[in-house]
Amino acid sequence: MLIDVKHFSRNVPFVVADTDPQYTPRTFEELKQCCDDIKREIPAKGNNKVFVEKLFTFFKDCGLITLANVAFLNDSFSCRKEFYYPMNPVGGILRKKGLSMGSPGKYYKKRAVVCEHEIYYISNYWYDNATNTNKAEFYNWVVNKALVKLDVPQNLQARGLLYIPYH
Repeated sequence: MLIDVKHFSRNVPFVVADTDPQYTPRTFEELKQCCDDIKREIPAKGNNKVFVEKLFTFFKDCGLITLANVAFLNDSFSCRKEFYYPMNPVGGILRKKGLSMGSPGKYYKKRAVVCEHEIYYISNYWYDNATNTNKAEFYNWVVNKALVKLDVPQNLQARGLLYIPYH
């Protein structure tokens, strides 16, 4: 079944798709500016929906909406291991439409990722308010994937792109 992303996105205000144009950061300064903008939303006072939108836009812009990355983010066990994800047997950070979605409060109905014509809703259950660690772990995972994809030299990775909570 093919999904008309344009029609779908009218009903869901925030959609990123593997077919969207990419606005990949071209310089290290552009990359740092994107990362700094996302990092503002990581602390507990940051807005989770804004964080999700900024991070998944960056994810798309860096060409990271791939079957492998989406499959990883759709897997509960992988997410628990990588991001200290709360115990949740239903799914990972992304939830495929039609599978057991859990209660309505466990995913953003109006925020989705489309990969290979499949819709994945973005879970809002992975973030742990008590420890505030999951956003930082997820952000760092995405940035590390972007650094590899954009072929940023290792010595530049330490220049403040990753989120280190106690600095």
